[in-house]
Amino acid sequence: MSVSYWVAAPSGPRAARWERLFAALGVPFRLVPFLEEVSAEAGPRRRGLVLAEVGVLSPRPAAAMAALRSRCPSVHVVACAWGGEPPQALAAALSAGALDLMRADDPDQALLRRLRRHLRALFPREGAPGTLSVGRVRLVPAAREAFARRGRSWRPVRGLTAREFDLLVVLAGAPDMPFSKAGLLERLGEGASLEGVDKAVASVRRKLGPAGAGLKTARGRGYLLASR
Repeated sequence: MSVSYWVAAPSGPRAARWERLFAALGVPFRLVPFLEEVSAEAGPRRRGLVLAEVGVLSPRPAAAMAALRSRCPSVHVVACAWGGEPPQALAAALSAGALDLMRADDPDQALLRRLRRHLRALFPREGAPGTLSVGRVRLVPAAREAFARRGRSWRPVRGLTAREFDLLVVLAGAPDMPFSKAGLLERLGEGASLEGVDKAVASVRRKLGPAGAGLKTARGRGYLLASR
């Protein structure tokens, strides 16, 4: 059974930090506003890891963690603090059963090392994370390689620009979740434009071939990469 990943955090600028980290890990994740949402969708047999901001666990972290464990005993939580949380909130997160307490002001590489260590310990048979597979699209962010499924085989996607590859990584990092053009623009960084986002999407669809049908327009909400 595959492993699922969630980030329990408010949407907004801070969520971009977690998107960047999970893209570097090479695993897809779902952003949810509450830990209870993981409990509702995971079920007793689902394995997974939640990176939960301490503020999401409050005001009753013990109750939130107990509810998750009772419904999803194989879903684990790593807490993360942005700073400014009272010491008792941090202690409560750990005593409630969080595997670790990380600090968001640490460098990306330090957080990635700790996350990878937890993933290896929790899910040793999964191997090292590093591949994003969504529907008929597969990405290896570290090597900047893209593949599209055709029949039973995976074929390299040729000719993607750096921005087009980054666009795919953002969408693949949160399958089935629409990203507005403005949201994509923020994540693609300097030099991107709203018109450029539209052109990049059209170009990626063309280069993916039949697999490009999975890059969908969500009317009024933006673009998404469908898992089915």
